[in-house]
Amino acid sequence: MSSSFGRKAWPLALAGLGAIAVAQDASAHNGMLPYCHGAIDCGMGGAGVAQAHDATSTALNPALAGKLGNEVSINAGWFNTERTMDAKGNLANTTNGKQTSQLENYPDGSLAANFRINDQFAIGTVLYSGGGGETKYAKSRLGAGAGVTNGMWDRQVRIRKANWATGLSYTPSKDSAYGASVILGYQDFKTDFAAASNNNGVNNGKMELDRAWGYGMRFGGAWNIDQNWGIGGFVQTPIWFQRFDKYKDVFIGPIDEPAQVGFGLVVHATPEIDLLGDFKAIMWDQVRAIGTEPAQGGFGWQMQPVIALGAEWHASQSWTLRAGWNYGESPIDANHVFANAMFPAINEHHITGGATYVINERWEISGSAYWSPEKRLGEQGTGDAYSTGGARTEITHEQFGALAGLRWKF
Repeated sequence: MSSSFGRKAWPLALAGLGAIAVAQDASAHNGMLPYCHGAIDCGMGGAGVAQAHDATSTALNPALAGKLGNEVSINAGWFNTERTMDAKGNLANTTNGKQTSQLENYPDGSLAANFRINDQFAIGTVLYSGGGGETKYAKSRLGAGAGVTNGMWDRQVRIRKANWATGLSYTPSKDSAYGASVILGYQDFKTDFAAASNNNGVNNGKMELDRAWGYGMRFGGAWNIDQNWGIGGFVQTPIWFQRFDKYKDVFIGPIDEPAQVGFGLVVHATPEIDLLGDFKAIMWDQVRAIGTEPAQGGFGWQMQPVIALGAEWHASQSWTLRAGWNYGESPIDANHVFANAMFPAINEHHITGGATYVINERWEISGSAYWSPEKRLGEQGTGDAYSTGGARTEITHEQFGALAGLRWKF
């Protein structure tokens, strides 16, 4: 290994040292997962399976490390999430009417580096928010009909997730690239959920923080069809996590990150305009603790299809403007609202925009913002006992946020 590698590999270590910075309460956009990772792809609805934007692109498709040079990307931002719960039905605490979560503002961000070993091989590493969410209501979801009489538990939950993906890309020609990455995951969790095994008393964890580690892999490819078209694809295994031992009476298994599969297309419509489109499927239904029906100890989440569309206009040598749209059908349907009222991951549409300013050949800054309009979902009451017992319960969720990024090419 050359001395040049030794001098330039330090940004990879820098990415690792940033792990604590991203282990924050993370936004839940596509179910429990963020729709994007950096300021550039966030401005285009998260689209980018087929085209490299910066070092964070390798989180989506590890093959894209081969399309990049030596660089570091740092992204930091904030988002606001507004959630409400109006519990109804025989099992619900109906004395407080509609409640708004007391927690709304959270940090966001990512840290990434890319290094070229030679013309054919490159290493990419990305530390990014793995998703999650949090709610805290003044009074409980369950009421006297479920044995909860004082309303001081079954009212708050928090899960935080961070992933660190490091991969190798092989580029046999200028028109093709292949890659694989190993993903290390971190989660922590706490809640005062009621436990059915304890006659709906507070669970054994009782808001004590529990931690879990996990691992998985992602494989990807990217191909130029001709000078105007490109395609890409990826497959991710589940990220298999340890079980939360303190909360075995809440979950029937570990909270694995689900397997995913996706593909993307990029069209270079003109020398100044790129159009991108991605599709992916997130297999929530295959995670036992999440996809199993509530009556059997799960939450009833379904497979989630996601569409991301983006456009990029290189307006000048210094400025690039972006716009995008992301749609992920809610994994929670109308017969699983009451079971998920404390974790209303029902957002569907995301409207996005962003820009990049090139300072010089080594430095550039980017920014993006998004708005996810309010999604409202009511319990139909025709499912299992949780559905019938929580009939007419209604939840809402709205989000907006912004991200700023700094890119350094070395």
